[in-house]
Order: sequence, then C-alpha cells, then structure tokens
Amino acid sequence: MIRGRIEYEHVLQTLGICVSCRIPALLWGDPGQGKTAVVESARAAGWHVETLIISHYEPSDFVGLPMLVGGQVELAPPAWAVRLRDHPGPAIAFFDEFSTAPPALQAAALRPLTHYEIGSLRLPPTVSFLAAANPADVAAAGWELAAPTASRFVHLDWELPLEVFSECLVTGAWPRMPVYELPQDYADELARQRVAVAGFLRARSSRLTAIPATAVDRGKAFPTPRAWDYASRLLALAACVAAPPAVARLLATGCVGEAAAHEFLAWV
Repeated sequence: MIRGRIEYEHVLQTLGICVSCRIPALLWGDPGQGKTAVVESARAAGWHVETLIISHYEPSDFVGLPMLVGGQVELAPPAWAVRLRDHPGPAIAFFDEFSTAPPALQAAALRPLTHYEIGSLRLPPTVSFLAAANPADVAAAGWELAAPTASRFVHLDWELPLEVFSECLVTGAWPRMPVYELPQDYADELARQRVAVAGFLRARSSRLTAIPATAVDRGKAFPTPRAWDYASRLLALAACVAAPPAVARLLATGCVGEAAAHEFLAWV
C-alpha cells in the first residue's frame, strides 16, 4: 500500500527497473491515479511510447491482419507495431485498461509479450512492454486475468498519494519514471542473483511453482519458473543501481507473490 512520497518513488523506481530490463510490468490501481501519465513520462528521457487502450482493438491487431500476398495468406502488422520497430531508440508498448479487455483479446496480446512478434513483424529488443489495469470490481466491464496472462507480468500496486498530488499540482513538477542502461557489472550481479534463487528453490522446492486456488489470486503474482527468472534479472539491476531494500521487496513480490517473496528475501 502506497502511503507517502517515499513509497511512491519506490514504486516509480521499481517500474523503471522493469522497463530497463525489458520485463513486462502491470500497474494495478483505481481510475484517475496517473498510471498512464507516469508511463508516458518516459518520453522526457527520449523513449518512444505507444499507448493502446486494448479494449478498443481486435485480436487481429495483436496477432496480425490476414492479407493475401502472392496467393498466400500473410499476417500484416498493425501501424503501432511498425512504429515501434522503426523507432531508432528505446520504446515502450503500453497496454492501457488491460482488465477491460475480454479473455480472447488478453490471450492475443500474449504473443507480443512473449515472442516480440506481431504477424510477420518482429520487434527489436529495445522495446519494453507495460500495462495498466483497474481492479475488476471497479473496472468498467472488467475481467479477471487468466493465470497464463498474469504470469507474464510483474504486478505492482499503484496509488497517487495526497502528498505527491498536492505538491505537484502546485509546482507542476511531477516525478518521472527513472530508466537505466544495463551497467557493466550487470552480468556478474545476475549470476549472483541466480545462484541465490537456485539455492533457495533447492531448499524450498514447493516454491518453484505454486498456482493459487482462487481466480482472483491467479490474476496476480505467483511463483513459476518464469517468475523466478524475472526476479533474478530485476534484483540484479536493483543491486547494480543501489536501489533501497524496499524496491527489492516490491520487485520480488511483484514477480512471485508476497508469501514466496518474503520467504526468499528472509532466506537470502
């Protein structure tokens, strides 16, 4: 739960680390809390941002539009994917209002997230994916996320504290999401983090995969091998940029859930 400016900035740094590692993150928060604005603040650092309210799209906008070419059907990429491919620098594909998309549309969005492919187009590794969602109980025609979809994201709770809103409303200087280049010592730190994760899972093998029993919990973070790989990569960058322990906790919790993250960090 975000309470003040310090906690807000911790979540901002956590989000920036996800973007810098090219690991998809999903911001959960009530409407009007500035989720879209904070993602688009990356433009100030030279990032290109494509914002898509995905409930306004069709599944073909994420898997490719069928076209007849030379007697064969090919999947042509939509314009937003072409712009991301052609941008010479780092970029973000931002899927807004994600929880208002029906399950078929959420499933179609998995291919770009997992394989960086939209039809016949392959996105460059300079592209990061972010999404924002309202909890299903407050979203307009909201849907719970299916477990395969949820497991591809780092889940972060988002709130705009009164302290931040009142100050920035007057000054006009809103905090920006920090983004990083991977430092030279990242590979060494990643190796250390992977050793830590492997050691923990050998001691607590039941935490390798633990799919929650309820649909609500399956729509958030839970332990899987993919989630543990995410955690090792994110914690490595957090260590390299000397992020505070609160950021490391947010990263671990967003990847594998609160219970598994608490056990892992205590074990470390």
